Amino acid sequence: PSATIRGQILTGSKLATLGEDLWRLSSEGVQRAVVNQSDANSVIRFSRWSEVRQTLASNVISALALDSQSRLWAGTFRNGIDVLGPSGTPVAHVESESAREINSLVEDGMTKKMLAASSAGLLSFDASLGTKEHLSVANGLLGNSVMQVTQLDDGHVERSMLVLATSKGLSLGMQGKFRGVTTVQGLPSNSLYAVLDHGGKLYVGTLGGLAILQDGRVSRVLRDTNSKLTNNWVTALCAVGPRVFAGTYGGGLFELTASGELRPFLPEIGRAVVNPNALWSDGNRLYIGTLDGALMVDLNSQQLIRIRREMPARTVLSITGDERYVYFGTTAGIARIGHRYLSRD
Repeated sequence: PSATIRGQILTGSKLATLGEDLWRLSSEGVQRAVVNQSDANSVIRFSRWSEVRQTLASNVISALALDSQSRLWAGTFRNGIDVLGPSGTPVAHVESESAREINSLVEDGMTKKMLAASSAGLLSFDASLGTKEHLSVANGLLGNSVMQVTQLDDGHVERSMLVLATSKGLSLGMQGKFRGVTTVQGLPSNSLYAVLDHGGKLYVGTLGGLAILQDGRVSRVLRDTNSKLTNNWVTALCAVGPRVFAGTYGGGLFELTASGELRPFLPEIGRAVVNPNALWSDGNRLYIGTLDGALMVDLNSQQLIRIRREMPARTVLSITGDERYVYFGTTAGIARIGHRYLSRD
């Protein structure tokens, strides 16, 4: 049926079709056309993904994660966690003294608990959104401010080991049995921002460079004095197959080669600021969140695409996704963009 667009200023906007959907691209982000079938003239209005910006406790989205139920967990810088259903409708809001300033989110693949790293320690939530555990200095962590966490396991839940990047060093172990790794044991800095378990090694992004650990001990440190790093502040880590990528604050993106050397990845990226939690891959493409939008790199062709106008704000703080969508957390809410749209010519 025919339809009309009413009451919406389209100056400076572009209209695009994808499948059966009509999209508006503007400085306000990406909006999908929604037809009001109850109206006699089938009026079209443009809507953001479920009008998410109106349902979040805060628009500053510091962390994103999808759980096994396809719910999107959005951690905010000051106001806890919002949990959204697949359609973008709010499911729950979690906020407390310990669950307020959220640094990162990751689901434990074995227990299906959501692990939330916060300025007050590490929290875990079960499928019913109840807090199951809160770990802090009182439980043996080096510091309460946890930037990121990963979980090592050998197939037995009771023996799984946590690795936490804190503001005072690396904590490894389980409740009541944590041990610390700091500058005393060889870390280049105690201020940690990212941790990655890959290929039997632990990669730790610090304020002073990239540390590589084997069997819980620092085996190598890469910094600007012994590698091609141009900025020692390593903010984000991501593995794609055998490849390891490291984002830095003001030095751009680097790849750790098979020979163990760090090299700048794509000169076009330049000295971009890669934000913590803003390095994610779907296996074929690498997404990088910066202070000036997001970058998408095809890892086969190495084609680089800049994603700016689709974002509600230029500063992209966090990225996650699934087989259908990529989610970008910004300082002005969340953008959900389909892979089909990003794959267009």
